[in-house]
Amino acid sequence: MKHLSTNLLWAAAYGIFLATTVGSLFWVRGNVAQQFQNTQSQSDWDLWRQEAARQSQGTGPVQRRVPQSRQPPIVVLMGQHFVVCVAAVATLGSALFGTLMFLIRGAWADTTPAPHLEPVPASGSPDTDSNL
Repeated sequence: MKHLSTNLLWAAAYGIFLATTVGSLFWVRGNVAQQFQNTQSQSDWDLWRQEAARQSQGTGPVQRRVPQSRQPPIVVLMGQHFVVCVAAVATLGSALFGTLMFLIRGAWADTTPAPHLEPVPASGSPDTDSNL
C-alpha cells in the first residue's frame, strides 16, 4: 500500500509538472500573438529588416544577412512550429522529471546501514618515523 501511495504522488507531481510546462508554452503563445498583432510591432520588424538589408551592403559595423521571414521569428516559432515546441517541451521535460525522480527515489529507498568499523586501538608509543 505504501508503494501505491508513493507512486500516486509521483504521478500527480508529474502531471502537475507537465501541465505547468505545457500550459506555460500556451501562455507564451497567447502573449506573442497578442503582442505582435498590432501594426507597430510589424512596422518595427520591417524597419529592422530594412536596417539589416542596409548593413548587408557592407556599410554597417557588421555584415548582416537580411531576415527572410516577413514576420518576427518568435511569431513564426509560436505559429508554424508550435506543435514541435510542445513535443520538445513534453519530451525533454519528461526526461528531466524521470531522471530526477529516479535519483530521488533511489536516495530515499536506500536502507543499507552504514558500514560499522571497529575502532583501532591507539598505540602507546609515538610514531618516530614521521617526517613531521
